[in-house]
Parts: sequence; C-alpha cells; structure tokens
Amino acid sequence: MDAATTKTRAQRLRLVREELEQTTGRRAELWREHGDSSDVRVAADVDRLSRRIEALWDEARMLTAEIRHGARADIIARARQTERVERDLRRRQRSGPSEALAR
Repeated sequence: MDAATTKTRAQRLRLVREELEQTTGRRAELWREHGDSSDVRVAADVDRLSRRIEALWDEARMLTAEIRHGARADIIARARQTERVERDLRRRQRSGPSEALAR
C-alpha cells in the first residue's frame, strides 16, 4: 500500500474513532436519562446506536489491519504465494536430492 493510501486510511480511522466516541456518548446519555423508562422510541434509538457502534468497531478494526498489513487482497495474495513456495519446497524435499538436482 502506498503512502497516500495509508494516509487516507489513517484519516478515515480518525474520523471513525471520533464518530465512535460521539455515538457511544450519545447512547450512554440515553441510558442515563431513560434507563428506567419503557419508551419504545428510546429503546429504538439505543438499538440503532448500538448497531452503529458495532459497525464502526468493525470498520476501525478493518482500517487498522489495512494500515498495519496492507489491503486484504494483498494479504491473501502474499499468503497464497507463501503456501505455494512451502508446498514446492516440501515436494522437493520428499523427492530426494537426486531428483532435485536433475531439474
């Protein structure tokens, strides 16, 4: 991942964390203000905020992983390449030194 993409991801992560803090705060306010209430609208708001918080956490985890390790497709491509190399190495080790030299 290039520097510009990393910077974009880091900026998005900052925005996600800010929204997460605001949303979590709003949900806590609703709980404090209406904790004993059986108001359906408040319950719906709390549920909506909880789902949004979950989605924001998912996005934050994905962005953090991409910043640290690269895009998901790149990670998968590297893992598959490593598997191919290891599989080829095991095959050569099983075939013995004489066959490996003949190649």
